[in-house]
Amino acid sequence: MYLAQSPDEIGLLEMARNLGFVFLSRTQDSITCKILNKTRTYRVLHEIPFSSDRKRMSVIIESEDGELLLLCKGADNVIAPRTNPEQRA
Repeated sequence: MYLAQSPDEIGLLEMARNLGFVFLSRTQDSITCKILNKTRTYRVLHEIPFSSDRKRMSVIIESEDGELLLLCKGADNVIAPRTNPEQRA
């Protein structure tokens, strides 16, 4: 069972698990997941915590092959506009 801050987060994690994306562990500087039956570890480079001003939290991670990823979660009305290439600042 997952621990989360809201029922929505638990639902999202359970759905991801059912689709083959499983969170395995977290240390201060890494995250390990099983993605479609392959275990992968990502190095956590920087975390930007949630704030009431940003209305989102973000983490920058590096994959085992050196790919950098920015992962972000937050309110739909904050995240959705940032997915439109014409509205990017």
